[in-house]
Amino acid sequence: MDQIRKFSLLILITITLQGCGATPRLLGGDYYMMGDSSCKKYRLIGPTRIMCMNSSGEDMGYRDAMTAHQMHEYKQDKKELAAAMQEFADAAEELNQTVNNSVPAYQPMNLPDIPDLQIRQSRPSSYNSTTGNSYQYDLSNPADQVLYNADPAAQLRDRINPTVDIDSSLGQHGGGVYDNTSMECYSTDDCSNGQSCRSKSGGGAECR
Repeated sequence: MDQIRKFSLLILITITLQGCGATPRLLGGDYYMMGDSSCKKYRLIGPTRIMCMNSSGEDMGYRDAMTAHQMHEYKQDKKELAAAMQEFADAAEELNQTVNNSVPAYQPMNLPDIPDLQIRQSRPSSYNSTTGNSYQYDLSNPADQVLYNADPAAQLRDRINPTVDIDSSLGQHGGGVYDNTSMECYSTDDCSNGQSCRSKSGGGAECR
């Protein structure tokens, strides 16, 4: 916060010292403050006096030649301005370093290893047990395990079919048992006993 206050103060000092753009200009051996919007043009109206005019040529008031004291103050202000500008630049660099140091360096996140499960939404693996049952899912396949856990219909078929318990006791890994007379399929390769994969009236396909 101290750096921000210092930065803001230097901006105000710089603006104040810069003034409105008027600078001394030598005319006939004397210096006159000119160049601001009220004194874009001039005409001499006396030995040490000019009439200032704006860019449209309208009179904006007279100005006298600068005294030695005024010239000394002007030069002192220029030195202070140069010093303020340098301090301004130093403060900006210091503030930039402070901000950069306060932001932690980027550290790549180390993600845990995740098994590369190719979950096949369109076609799970089929499984045929040694007892002759055909299953929609091969539960030895991690991808099929995920699909099976999200398929309440397949789980219901396993609960109501008593032969599933027999397969489980024999170490079989099927999930979602099919009724072999009307087993769902994706292609003829899913069917057994010479059956073919045919479309059902309600959608999908079954082995017949």
